[in-house]
Amino acid sequence: MRNVILMLLVLIISISCKNDDPVEPAPEQLIVNGDLEVSSWGWWAQKGNTHHNVLWVDQALKLSTEISHHTEFSFWSQSFTEFIPFGKDITLEVRIKGDLEGQGASIALRADDSTNNVLQFETTQGKVPITGEFDWTEFTVTIENVSSSTSRIYIFLVFLPDTTGEVYFDDISILVRK
Repeated sequence: MRNVILMLLVLIISISCKNDDPVEPAPEQLIVNGDLEVSSWGWWAQKGNTHHNVLWVDQALKLSTEISHHTEFSFWSQSFTEFIPFGKDITLEVRIKGDLEGQGASIALRADDSTNNVLQFETTQGKVPITGEFDWTEFTVTIENVSSSTSRIYIFLVFLPDTTGEVYFDDISILVRK
C-alpha cells in the first residue's frame, strides 16, 4: 500500500510539473568565459601605456586611467576560429558599467580572412555613446551575413583615447541569428 501511495504521489508531482510551453533553444555561444565568474581566463589585454589599469576585478573585466588627454587606448579581447557562422548575423552582447569622462568606451566585432585582412568590422564607437556615469547596461553590436571568407572573429572591449575614469565589462556573449 505504501508503494502505491508513493507511486501515485510521484505521478501527481510529475504531471503538475509538466510544461506545455515549447522551449526555445539557447543561442549558440562562441566565446569562452563570458560570465567571468572565476578569472579572466580566455581573455587577453592590450595596454595603451603605463597609465592604463587593465584588471579582472569583482568578476568583471576592468579598464581605467586617471590621466587625461592621452591619445592611446586599451582593450580586452578574445577571438575564435571554430564554428564560424558563415552567412548568419552575429551579435556581441555586453553588460557595461562605467564612470567615464571623454570619449568613453566601445565594443567591436571584427571578421578577418586567413591572411588577417579585415573583411567586416562593426563598433559602437561614434554610433552609440558609452560614456558618463551609468550602472550595468547592455550594449550590442552586430555583423550581418558573416563572410564565407572569414577565418577568425575578434571581440574587442575598448577604453577609448581622451578618456578618464573606469569601465567594467561582464556577461559577454556572441549570439548567432539565423
